[in-house]
Amino acid sequence: MIMSYHYRIMNRYNNRIFPALLSIYVFCALGLRAEERPIIASLHPLITEMVQKISGESFQINELMGPTQSPHSFDPKPQDLLSLQDVRLVLSMGKGLESYLDRIQDNLQPGVEIFEIGKKIPSLLVSEH
Repeated sequence: MIMSYHYRIMNRYNNRIFPALLSIYVFCALGLRAEERPIIASLHPLITEMVQKISGESFQINELMGPTQSPHSFDPKPQDLLSLQDVRLVLSMGKGLESYLDRIQDNLQPGVEIFEIGKKIPSLLVSEH
């Protein structure tokens, strides 16, 4: 149920997300030899699926939160943080949904960026009925 809601929202704003992900793809692909596959960390299963569909086999995707985990209660374990040592980019939803982003940033190599996809998507106002 939660995934279908997020999927509908992402489809609604796909015209804004696709260019952002495409620019990430081009940025990471520049200067790489054909046999290299940069590692990208994904902090949400929906992000993982989108990157896989857009890039095919161009990236190795390190999915920190699996599809059965709740984004509301996820807390990265020490082994999750260790798996970030070789990533070139971290993709998150943003919008304050990942309260652990500071811990993620502390475990990244210098120069590795966390790209918050939600910064490019306007928030929806929810009102009570």
